Amino acid sequence: MVSKNNHSRYRPSYKYFLRFRGNIKNHNKILKFKKEKWQTFLFHLTQRETKPNLFYKVFDQEVYLVSKFTSLFRRRFKQNLQNKRALSLLYSGLTEKSLKRKIGNAMKKVLFSNNNRTVVNYLIESLESRLDIIILRSHFVLSVRNAQQLISHGFVYINGGRVTKKSYLVKKGDIITFSRSAHSILVDFVSRSKIWPIPPKYIQINYRIFQIVVVDRVSHSNIFLNFDSFLNLNSVIKKYKY
Repeated sequence: MVSKNNHSRYRPSYKYFLRFRGNIKNHNKILKFKKEKWQTFLFHLTQRETKPNLFYKVFDQEVYLVSKFTSLFRRRFKQNLQNKRALSLLYSGLTEKSLKRKIGNAMKKVLFSNNNRTVVNYLIESLESRLDIIILRSHFVLSVRNAQQLISHGFVYINGGRVTKKSYLVKKGDIITFSRSAHSILVDFVSRSKIWPIPPKYIQINYRIFQIVVVDRVSHSNIFLNFDSFLNLNSVIKKYKY
């Protein structure tokens, strides 16, 4: 029997791209869309390809951006709401409760640490350490949803033990492997991937034996290569600061 609850129905993430005026997840299939409502969006999106230097731009998420319309509450509220939704979309279903908890933990680390790291840096480290994101960055899958499906179906192992929690935080020294029954799926994903941007330094990947080794902490590498849009995380953090 099909549930009548429409809120539980899966909605493709690309439907939100028009609202954010950007390819938040860097999906390639939207470039093939033919409907009229996508034409203006795709026109501006494909302008990058005519300028090689702008084809992939790296955005530093620690930059503090001051909005042009800071005096207008309505515009500021809308921008903050879109920033939060874009972050949730990028990390596929990041709930407000989970985000608030991660921001709180990041603020505690800044308070009790003696280094110069910021709340944004700790927040990104926590988000990028998630198991589904690590698998995505390794290019074994094409999207976060692909990674989450592999995890929920029990195809992913960490240090020999099966893990079914997508938000599991990996740490330095962890070895991620996949069930043999999922190898054919991974071969298909890897063959369709552009392997770009290149995998980050903190993971070592073996595509022959389907293995990922976490060789360093996320914070010790340039993680901003993973972002092709500016999320304005400072505005999100400010919302949950007090």
